[in-house]
Amino acid sequence: VGPYFHDISAADRQGDSAPSIMPASSFEAAAYASVRTLADILARNPGAQWPDLPQAFAGTSFRTPLGDISIDPQTQHATLPVQIGRIEGTAFKTVTLTKSVAPDPYLSRYDRTETFGRPRLRVVS
Repeated sequence: VGPYFHDISAADRQGDSAPSIMPASSFEAAAYASVRTLADILARNPGAQWPDLPQAFAGTSFRTPLGDISIDPQTQHATLPVQIGRIEGTAFKTVTLTKSVAPDPYLSRYDRTETFGRPRLRVVS
């Protein structure tokens, strides 16, 4: 499970729309996406200063090796795909893909009680 696998057959499935950059790992894909996304924003907003960046990212999507991503205005983290892959020979084959999952880096966008129920604690002596 991860945001990216170097899936050789993905380029075959995507044909001409396949990205020209195919990083070997999710670490390379994330690094490339980060630098490319910031470069795109700065090219579109040449005079942008640090405080201007959240507004510059708002409502914009970016094509990356991870797929199309956007920056969440609340957390300043990227939407990412979730892939489940299977090793076949010397490569990964994507089994399932959810294209865009909203970031929740602080695990604050859900109700723990609703998800996990109330803790069942009891006093023992």
